[in-house]
Amino acid sequence: MRTLALLSAMAGLAFGMRAQFELIGTTTPYCYATHSLANAGTKFIQPISGGVTLLNLDLTPYLTLTYPPAPTGYTYISHPSMILEETFDNDPSTIEFMIVLSASGGGTGVRILRQDGSILFEEMGLSITGVNSATDLFSSAGVFQASDGFVYMQLGIGQLTTGSAKLYRLPGTLPCLTCEGSGMGFESPSADQAKASLTIHPNPGSGPFTVIADLRGGHNVASLAVRTSDGRQVWQGAITSGVPLLVPLDQAGSGAYVFTLLEGGRPVAAKTAERIR
Repeated sequence: MRTLALLSAMAGLAFGMRAQFELIGTTTPYCYATHSLANAGTKFIQPISGGVTLLNLDLTPYLTLTYPPAPTGYTYISHPSMILEETFDNDPSTIEFMIVLSASGGGTGVRILRQDGSILFEEMGLSITGVNSATDLFSSAGVFQASDGFVYMQLGIGQLTTGSAKLYRLPGTLPCLTCEGSGMGFESPSADQAKASLTIHPNPGSGPFTVIADLRGGHNVASLAVRTSDGRQVWQGAITSGVPLLVPLDQAGSGAYVFTLLEGGRPVAAKTAERIR
């Protein structure tokens, strides 16, 4: 037994195992959640008056997200349900987030805010589906990527048979859910999306775009389709994993274009790029 214990201790030292728990620090108030962002990395979420603070893994402040005053008759009733970098706009260097409000006379509202607290989108009278109770209009996630490669947001109110909803197409793309966690209220079409990714340079750009695909699912070649913001396809071709592909859009006008990676006709990754003149 002594020999076994000695061998176990030596193995622990060999593999760098820690002999005790290491205290990083304390937070007041406590952090109610963690969230990993593709660019900014994993953050702790700490509630504060009128917003939340994102903390680094060493508990130093990273960014404070503040809420502007609620509309008359409304109050904020939740912490941010989605904190994302490239879904609500085309700029992955900034953070946007969603928050739900409650009306004093009943009903809800939704705001999408920029990291500086300015309002990117609001819809009073509706709420994001998939976040509220099962009696809401739909129980599926309110933000999702469809088979056409675009990301949609669905807001609804009321019961299943008598309620109403609005459907919006968003400018950005969904994150890798395996990297960033499921997140309340949004979902990806399948697990395969987490295995593939697209890199586009320059973005935004005025000339041809250089696209690199990382398939990572045992596949080496896939199809790449490029569509305008209204769904019209302007380019399609084959792309090899890890090999830069030059996509000419010389005849295309300025605006946002969605690059969708397809395997067997099924989208596995998508990214938006902006063409400027």
